[in-house]
Amino acid sequence: MPVPSGDVPSHRLERLFQPRSVCIVGASDRVGSLGNSALRNLRRGGFTGDVSLVNPRHDEVLGQACHRRISELPRPAELAVLAMPAGAVAASLRELAAIGTAHAVVLGAMDLPPGARADLQRVREETGIRLLGPRTLGLVRPAAGLNLTVGRPAATAGSLAIVSQSSAVCAALLDFAEGSGIGLSLAVAIGGGFDVDTSDVLDYLSYDFTTRSIVVYLDGVRNARRLLSTLRAVARNKPVIVLKSGQNDIGSRSQVTHTDALASDHQTFRSALRRCGAVSVDSFGELFSAVEWLDHGRRVKGDRLAIVTNGGGLGALAADACRRYSVNLATLGEETIAQLTASLPPTWSGGNPVNAMPDSTPDRIAAVVKAVADDPQADAVLALFHTTPAADSAAIAQALLAQPGRSPKMYAFVGAADARQGWAVLNRHGHSVFKTPEDAVRAFSILVEYHRSQQNLLQVPCTRRTSHRFDEAAVEAVIAATLADGNPDGPQVLDEVRSKQLLAACGIPVPTTLAAHTIEEAVRIADRIGYPVVMKVISPDVTHKSDVGGVRLDIHDELELRGAATGIQQRLRTSLPTARFDGFALQPMVRRGRSFELLVGVSRDPAFGPVITFGTGGVAVELTADTATSLPPLNSLLAHDLISCTKVSRLLSGYRHLPPADIGAIADVLVSISALVCRFPIIHGLDINPLLASADGVMALDARIVLDSTSPRRDSRYRHLAIHPYPSEVETTVKLKQAGAPGHAPRRSVLLRPIQPDDARLEVAFFERLSAETRHWRFLHPIKALTPEMIARFTQVDYDRDMALVAMPIGESGEPQELIVGVARYVREADETRCEFAIVMDDEWQGRGLGRAMLGHLIEHARTVGLRTMVGYIHLHNLRMLRFMRAMGFELGASAQEPSLKLATLQLAPAG
Repeated sequence: MPVPSGDVPSHRLERLFQPRSVCIVGASDRVGSLGNSALRNLRRGGFTGDVSLVNPRHDEVLGQACHRRISELPRPAELAVLAMPAGAVAASLRELAAIGTAHAVVLGAMDLPPGARADLQRVREETGIRLLGPRTLGLVRPAAGLNLTVGRPAATAGSLAIVSQSSAVCAALLDFAEGSGIGLSLAVAIGGGFDVDTSDVLDYLSYDFTTRSIVVYLDGVRNARRLLSTLRAVARNKPVIVLKSGQNDIGSRSQVTHTDALASDHQTFRSALRRCGAVSVDSFGELFSAVEWLDHGRRVKGDRLAIVTNGGGLGALAADACRRYSVNLATLGEETIAQLTASLPPTWSGGNPVNAMPDSTPDRIAAVVKAVADDPQADAVLALFHTTPAADSAAIAQALLAQPGRSPKMYAFVGAADARQGWAVLNRHGHSVFKTPEDAVRAFSILVEYHRSQQNLLQVPCTRRTSHRFDEAAVEAVIAATLADGNPDGPQVLDEVRSKQLLAACGIPVPTTLAAHTIEEAVRIADRIGYPVVMKVISPDVTHKSDVGGVRLDIHDELELRGAATGIQQRLRTSLPTARFDGFALQPMVRRGRSFELLVGVSRDPAFGPVITFGTGGVAVELTADTATSLPPLNSLLAHDLISCTKVSRLLSGYRHLPPADIGAIADVLVSISALVCRFPIIHGLDINPLLASADGVMALDARIVLDSTSPRRDSRYRHLAIHPYPSEVETTVKLKQAGAPGHAPRRSVLLRPIQPDDARLEVAFFERLSAETRHWRFLHPIKALTPEMIARFTQVDYDRDMALVAMPIGESGEPQELIVGVARYVREADETRCEFAIVMDDEWQGRGLGRAMLGHLIEHARTVGLRTMVGYIHLHNLRMLRFMRAMGFELGASAQEPSLKLATLQLAPAG
């Protein structure tokens, strides 16, 4: 961001949410009107800035002078509030823009007719005025005394921000927060989202130092890539909890593959949030429970929960809740079991949940909780109690506070009258207390989900690095052959033979599969590959071959094969008389033995694009419905995380007579499928069912792939993806002269590549090596150390919006050294066609041409992604940098921000 100074706002929407002057257009004396409510709420909130009023029929409103026309205002307000009929909004906005007002809020529940909406859009495009609404409740900024809502009392100032697409939900959340004693930094009802939308507000909150955590309500996703990009940016430093409506979406998508029938919109949305570092919840109660836990810094590093209770029934209920919310019960270590056995009656439960028994005293209960909390096998402990004759709730609470343990603890006191005493004791010491075992376990599951989301956020998969062979040319050839044979204007279904050829090109093991157009040809192929064989129907009109009797297994000879072929044709004619018959697919019979049948698939979500599904496979895949989804791109860690979200993952680790499957090989398949859909947008749908997995590896026994011939075959910009992958194509190697060496000396090779989250340690070391002068020229103010927030912002880059290149010397081995010697970056500005750059070099590497190489590469990338202007702010005394700017083609001018800065501007020609 540009360096803020004086009166310059630090974010493009700063004056929308933190204005120093407000004008209410449509202010009124009439009680109950929008203009009256807006003015009264603004006064009640304690706003101390300038307030001006406009109404063509009034000279005074509520005792304050009122102007008849906007043009009569003595000075423009930084924010205008419009409370008027829909038809008058566009004209008023044009007048406001003409006098210099840049932000406006359109209050009320009105829907704009098509003509008024077109007028509003035209004014927005012509004037650049930023608009919140229409159909919005407004916004609240308690610390600034800003209450621009209709019918809402002032909220308490605090650190929680509320962003809601629904005004009704926003009002309910405001009331819920007030009743729960939760203070707010900002509350915004997006309303119609005509201009300022959820992504804009989240982007602002990522820079707002008064906001520590954020709750978001969504009723729909309009621009998934932009929303996820913004969520990833803000969730790096602030917990984000999302509540979304629309969980019941059965039948909302056409079904061409098994995967289409399994991947719901809600499941896709939750998987998208897992990639953004955010958490999804299902109710208001969960929303604020998650906020309370995450805002106070409570974290867990695993999903193993230990339960300590003084009632067996309570422990059983908690264990049931663990199964419901996919929480693993911790297996306590032998030392802990021995310690508990020595201190508890012989009738104790003997494991987790730990029943300390109803006759336990508060001290014994606390000792048991501490022993369990000290067990490294437990990631957290749920202390779950009820009042007994031997221990009341307050006494138990006091004893628990006196004996902390290693693992974080969650407290639940079940009951009412006496339980309140225990709640009060723990609340006074800053601890949350749950009233039911189910609520406590759900809260823990949210913490686990948050931990996983934050881990996923750090992953930047590369689409060009898979663990085994990926033959792009062979994939391209299969696609080209399919398109040449089919209808170029619609979906194209690859037959099983071509589907397996494509999978083999991705490095996925498949059995030899050949196509036969006649029974005689089928006999010859079976003789060639050897009996026993499998025969399947080939028809572009059949989605599930088993449903039409189109599969015969374990065929042992020619006679049996001829009968199978005849039967398949007859059953197809009976089941689907209009279906096309293109022949038979034959493959060797693979003995499944001790193997698992799995499903790997791809579907296309209308909002989020390609979605990868994994789970239990087989003919009953829709009935078992044991699947999980994730958005590409995937790497090995994300693939393993996807596998772990299914029930079958526990079986894959080994169960009774079944040995563990090769989970690494399964993850490789997921990574290869991810690379396929990332590189080839034309892939519309895909099923591998079953993917046979065993201790010996994997094999795709059956496959179905659907192409969308209206999509491009390739897209280097990855516009079909909701999450931009690591841009390996940006990597390059440059050769630089060595310090102090003569001109003919060998040049030093340096790798230029995009920065990654794993570079945090190297980034800190790089900063610490910089001289005080270099730091000053880079940051334009004294800075001694990088804060954790700065490190996250510098190293966790969303490549769709921004870019940061690091320079790493290549050692004698030919590999890059673990050393950063230069960083060049740009950040997109508000209009998304202009970016601001910054560059800094290690002092010892200055003067070797590294700066020219890095900035030149950054400029070329900016051109490639369509940016038109690059700017930078240079201190006027940094003469060496000013000379460098001129040499790189930048124009230098005065900065409107700060007299001590020069503005360097480069117009970027479109990429050729």
